Amino acid sequence: MMDSPQPSRHAVVNLSWSEPELRGEWASTPSFQTKVQRLDDGAFRSDATLVQMALMRISSERMSGAPVRVIGQIADDCFNACLAVGPQAILNGVALQMPSLHLHGAGSRFDSTTGGDWYCGILRLNHAILSDPDDPLHAWFDRSKRKQRVLSAHGQRLADLILTLTLRAEQSPYGLTEVPEALLLDDVLAALRAAIDAVPDRQSALDWLGPASRRRLALAAEELILTGIGDGSLLSIEAVCRELNTSQRSLQVAFQEQFGINARTFVLSARIQRAHAMLLSAGDRLTMTEIATQSGIWHLGRFASYYRQFFGCTPLQTQRRIWARPVFEP
Repeated sequence: MMDSPQPSRHAVVNLSWSEPELRGEWASTPSFQTKVQRLDDGAFRSDATLVQMALMRISSERMSGAPVRVIGQIADDCFNACLAVGPQAILNGVALQMPSLHLHGAGSRFDSTTGGDWYCGILRLNHAILSDPDDPLHAWFDRSKRKQRVLSAHGQRLADLILTLTLRAEQSPYGLTEVPEALLLDDVLAALRAAIDAVPDRQSALDWLGPASRRRLALAAEELILTGIGDGSLLSIEAVCRELNTSQRSLQVAFQEQFGINARTFVLSARIQRAHAMLLSAGDRLTMTEIATQSGIWHLGRFASYYRQFFGCTPLQTQRRIWARPVFEP
């Protein structure tokens, strides 16, 4: 029997840093191991919140004051996805369109100039998050390649995800411990893959499974997912692939053939069904946040939207109908 994933122990650090006298000299920030140079008169201030998990660090930093130049290099076996929101900036000699989404692979260098009030949300991923040896994301953790990409943040699921996680880290950092890290990583990796115009996955041997084998794979995955929903283990797609010794590509093909939907949609449907059942049985005792989190839907801003897609009303409307009034507001 598989062990139920448990919330990770998260280290939370809040930092404030200012250098009102710094001018023309370099100083290292305590938060992100970068160097900062103030380019004009006036004070500079940085306030940061860091939530360190086993395989991912969530960093939220707000900067204000004099224009500064920031340089640094991404560590080996790490990948940074950064959402930058501010008036204007230059990254590696190129003016950025705001807001912007920066993808920095292992070993890549950055040299940016910013001024005014700024917000930076950063997800730093460890190479160990990738379990599939055929995953094209491995190239981004290869120091010798030093891959980088700058995208407009508009319409990017990854940008929305970074903003949601970093703001939640600011407002309630220990609240993230309510969600098993595997669930967060699963969503982050899916959004990351969507943002990168990568070379198509190299087919593995399992991609050549025949129709009968693909059907058995889909049914076995369905059983794992539904069992996990029922006992509260809330398996991620990556965890299912590890248990069945298959690739995500093979699983997606099998699910599409067997059920007409992809595996992630199936998982979302199962989690919404669990949330609905919890509303019916415990909606007088649990908050919407608790119901969403315990159902594996940590993206609270989208919980109502997902629920409406399946049931034609919001979870709050269901709670009011069943329990006469919302005992707990979301």
